[in-house]
Amino acid sequence: AVKHAAALDVKAREIWIALGYASVFATMFNYIAMTWTNKYVEASVVSAFMTLQPVATVILSAVFLSYHVEVPQIVAGVVVIGGLLVTSYGQTIERHATTSNAAGRRLSSPVDEEGMDDPTDEEQRKQLTSSADSKSGDDYC
Repeated sequence: AVKHAAALDVKAREIWIALGYASVFATMFNYIAMTWTNKYVEASVVSAFMTLQPVATVILSAVFLSYHVEVPQIVAGVVVIGGLLVTSYGQTIERHATTSNAAGRRLSSPVDEEGMDDPTDEEQRKQLTSSADSKSGDDYC
């Protein structure tokens, strides 16, 4: 760690180069990548994974710049990754429930408020099965 700014011996030109690099790669590239990713993945997934940026920065700094990672940073990284895992798991459960419901499965039993079976469901089931039984395989070609 640097105790005094004078120990850095940074020149104005190096500061502008660093600022330009950060603007182009750390900011512009990031937002272009997020925009591209939003075409293929839900926005909630993209925003959840954005929380990995600081974690990746610390890891890359430790690997390439010999940055000393301290315990609070490790704890924060574990919290971020844990939160991301919980969010991803929740989205998977939600997607599975939505897919199951869209496939025609009911999440609750077909009983109305008075405890009677819903007649429309039974009628629809009979119509679907009778129409499927009456058609031959040649009709679908």
